Amino acid sequence: MFNDRFHILRKLFLLFLSLSLPFLLCPLTAYSQEACTAGQVKCGADCVNVQTDSRNCGACGSVCPSLPNAAATCFKGLCTFTCSSGWGDCDQNSWNGCEVNLLTDSSNCGKCGFVCPSLPHAAATCFKGRCSFICLSGWGDCDQDSWNGCEANLLTDSRNCGACEIACPAGQTCSGGKCVR
Repeated sequence: MFNDRFHILRKLFLLFLSLSLPFLLCPLTAYSQEACTAGQVKCGADCVNVQTDSRNCGACGSVCPSLPNAAATCFKGLCTFTCSSGWGDCDQNSWNGCEVNLLTDSSNCGKCGFVCPSLPHAAATCFKGRCSFICLSGWGDCDQDSWNGCEANLLTDSRNCGACEIACPAGQTCSGGKCVR
């Protein structure tokens, strides 16, 4: 009977020791798990807001992807992105990021969908997000109004022969950009 009690007490002592050993060896780790503040959840060792954290967006470990010419953000638990300065998501396809350079694309100049207009005898370009025009060879914008294109034919216009405001003398015409008799 004494032997039975001794074995029972021994088993209880070993059980108690095995259950309390982690607390005895590491008392700080057992009780150091502080609660997160309101609006945050515990992801590993950190408290994070899964509504705004792009490394834990919507759930712990859910990382927002990197996209070309864009910065990933987390908004209300969903991954979104903001285009880098000068870039636009003109095709509305979030998987390819911000694919258009708004500073140089004449079909999306300054903003998505803004097409630089076609003007007579001029090539439209987009420079720093603004439309500009380059006269085609042999043509000039002699009235300095870029919105009506390049109106002067520098090869045949006697008032603008070879260049703007170069008039041929009386009795001469302009041919091939030179005044001739």
